[in-house]
Amino acid sequence: MPSQIKTGVNFFILIILIGLAGTNLLTSSNPLFLDVYTNIFDPFLISLGLFPTILIASVINLEYRVNDVLLIRTHQVIAFQMMLKSFFIIVPLWLSWILTFSFTVIFSEVKTIFIQNFSLIMFASLYVLFVIIFLVAIELNLYLFTNSKLVSFLIAMAINFISFFLYKAKIMTFIFYFSTPELAIDFAQRMLLMIILITFLGFNMVKLSLRKDL
Repeated sequence: MPSQIKTGVNFFILIILIGLAGTNLLTSSNPLFLDVYTNIFDPFLISLGLFPTILIASVINLEYRVNDVLLIRTHQVIAFQMMLKSFFIIVPLWLSWILTFSFTVIFSEVKTIFIQNFSLIMFASLYVLFVIIFLVAIELNLYLFTNSKLVSFLIAMAINFISFFLYKAKIMTFIFYFSTPELAIDFAQRMLLMIILITFLGFNMVKLSLRKDL
C-alpha cells in the first residue's frame, strides 16, 4: 500500500507540473485570449505530457479480482471493475490539471481574460476529459484482447502520437479538436461523438471480458 500511495503522489506531482507548464509561458505584457488558450491547451504539452501520464497511471492499475468473478459468476464484472478503477484514476488527475492551471492563471495578470472566457475554457477542458476517457477505453480493450499492459499502452500512445502528427500537418483530428477555441455548442457536438465512441468501446469491453480466461 505505501508504494501505491507513493506512485499515486508521483502522478499527481507530474500532472501539477504539466498544469504549471501550460501557464508559465504567459509573459506577454498585453496577452490576448488566444495566447491564454493556446498555452493552457498546448497540443504538444498535452500529447506528450498529460495523455501519457494518465495512460500510464491507468495501465499499471489494470487488475481485477478473480474472487469477484467467482462470487458473482459472470466475467462481465472484469470489465466493470476495470472501468470503475480507471474512472477513479482519470477524474482526480484531470481535476488536478484543471485546478493547477486555473489557480495559476487566476493569480496572474491574465485573470480577467480567464474569467471572461471561463465557460469556454471549461468546455475545452471537458472535451480533453472525453479524449482521455476515449484513449484509456482503447487501452482497456486492448488489454482484454492481448492480456499485455505494454502492448495496450503502446498502441494507445501510437494513436495519440499519430493524431498529434496529423495535427502538426494541419490535418485536424477529433482528438485534438480542443487545440483551437470554438463555440460551446461546437464542443458539445464533438463531445456527443466522443460519448458514442466511448459507449461502443465500453460495450466491446464487456464482450471481451466474457471471453477472458481466469
